Amino acid sequence: MTFGRRRPVPAPIAALEATAAKHQADATLPVGIRIAGAWSWRALVIAAVITLFIYLVITLREIVVPFMVAILLAALLVPLVKFLMRNRRPNWPAVALAEIGIIAVVAGLVVLVVLQVRSGLPALQKQSIEAYATFKQYLLATPLLHTESDNNGYLGQV
Repeated sequence: MTFGRRRPVPAPIAALEATAAKHQADATLPVGIRIAGAWSWRALVIAAVITLFIYLVITLREIVVPFMVAILLAALLVPLVKFLMRNRRPNWPAVALAEIGIIAVVAGLVVLVVLQVRSGLPALQKQSIEAYATFKQYLLATPLLHTESDNNGYLGQV
């Protein structure tokens, strides 16, 4: 066993001749073609990797989307956790307080949206009934020569 510097082993003659032949073939091509060829396979590999990544994200979207939302929420909570830690809170209570706070904020927003939708539902229902009646009158006024029973039959099928 030898330690230290090894002696370089000379390459076989056939390998040197093959390398020389390859360099001669490359020398016949213009520089632009050689550069384009060198970059084209790299671009194809990058496109294949991006395509594979998109395919995996689409295939595993039930896992990927919640994971990305969790990463986004964790990144949004970092400033709050750092603020709590600067104000002499230990690490895990600061994280727990931030998590509980974000859950409370999201729950409050959900309650607000539900209350707003419920309060606006009667007006939306009344407006929809009026729009339906207006649409029926519009159909009777068109030159399609329909009767009201024809319109009711068509609208019933829809």
